[in-house]
Amino acid sequence: MTLERAELADDRAQARTRGRAVAAAVVVALLVALVGCGSNAKTSTPSTDESTNESAIGGDGLGGLSTTVDCSRTPMPLVNLSGCDLSGADLHGVNLGSAVLKGTNLSGANLQRANLGAIAPGVNLKGADLTSARLSGGDFSQADFTGANLTGATLNGTNVSAAIWADTTCPNGQKQSTPCV
Repeated sequence: MTLERAELADDRAQARTRGRAVAAAVVVALLVALVGCGSNAKTSTPSTDESTNESAIGGDGLGGLSTTVDCSRTPMPLVNLSGCDLSGADLHGVNLGSAVLKGTNLSGANLQRANLGAIAPGVNLKGADLTSARLSGGDFSQADFTGANLTGATLNGTNVSAAIWADTTCPNGQKQSTPCV
């Protein structure tokens, strides 16, 4: 009887994990559909990097959509959000390390502890909260960091050529209008 209960508990745990992965994929698909990013917006297979953070996706840039998804132990799918308006979105802890964010508007977004080692040339990060975010190895050329908070963020190997830096709080906590890297 104990073995059967253990197997049942294991089956339930696996079902919850599959359910989280499906929920994350559904939210990303809804996000792409609601934001109206154009015909190049698409989702693909999940990445192998597992996020252990809870993220909430919502805000004015999503037409009032406010959906919370528990993404703990769930890999986020690869996604192309080029040209999307995600201004003001709460993306705390989200793993967009393999996302394409070319020209995406993330102004005023909460990106605390997010993984953004992405392809993001021309991304708008004006006033975004990137506290403890990981931008390492990403392409943020021509990005706008005006008024962004990068306190504690990691920028190792990040391409920030031709990026705009004005009143930006750098990883060391100091405000400056010159590149933080």
